[in-house]
Amino acid sequence: MQRYILQLMDQSPVILVRGNHEDLYEEMVIIDEGLPIRHHVSNGTYWTALQLTGDPEAYERWAKSFNLKQMAQTVLYLQEHNLLNYADLAEKAESSSVKFRKLSNQIKDAETRMAEISVLRTHIVNYAKTREVYVGYRKAGYSKKYLAEHEADILLHKAAKKYFNESGIQKLPSVKSLNMEYTELLAKKKDAYADYRQIREEMRELLVVKANVDRILGIEKNGATQKEEPNKNRS
Repeated sequence: MQRYILQLMDQSPVILVRGNHEDLYEEMVIIDEGLPIRHHVSNGTYWTALQLTGDPEAYERWAKSFNLKQMAQTVLYLQEHNLLNYADLAEKAESSSVKFRKLSNQIKDAETRMAEISVLRTHIVNYAKTREVYVGYRKAGYSKKYLAEHEADILLHKAAKKYFNESGIQKLPSVKSLNMEYTELLAKKKDAYADYRQIREEMRELLVVKANVDRILGIEKNGATQKEEPNKNRS
C-alpha cells in the first residue's frame, strides 16, 4: 500500500481540509507566499479564501502542495502504526469508532441519570420542607385564604407530588443515597472523559488517514473505468 500511495501522490487526488479555518488560511498564505491577502476569512474553506483573492492559479499551486503534504503524512502514519495493509487499517478505524461510540453513550447515560437525580433531589427536599404547610392546607379544608397565605409552598408541594406520580415513584429514596449515586456517576464520568478524549483523537486520525486512502483507491478505480469505456464504444 505504501508504494501504491507514493505512486499516486503526484496525481493530487485528495484535498483534505481540517482544523481551524483561520489557521488554515494562515498556512495557505505561508505555503504560497505570493498570494495577496486582501480578505480576512474566519469562516469558510481554502477554496473560498482563494476565490476572494481572484487568483485561481494560486489555488492550483496550493492544492498540489497541500495534497503532497497530506499524502506524506498519511504514508508516515501507516508506517508508524504498522497499518500498510488496508484490511488492518479498516479494522482499526472501525474498532476505534466503536470504542468512541461506546464511551460517548456511557458519558451521555451518566449525564442523563445525574440530571434526573438533581431534579428528583430538588423535589424531595421541597416536598419535605412544605409537608407541614400542605397538611395544614388539607386540615383547613383547602381554604382559599390559607392558600393565598401559603401559595408558594403549596405549589412546590403539588409540583413534587406530581413529579413523583408521573415518574412512578412510590417510595422516595433518601437524599443521602442520591448524593452517593451522583458522586459515583460523576467520578465515572471524569474517568470516562480521559479515555474519551484519547479515543476521539485516535479515531479522528484513523478516519482522516482512511479517508485519504479510500479517495486514492476510488479515483484509481474511476480512472480505470474511464479507460474501459472507449473500448466498449468501439465494439
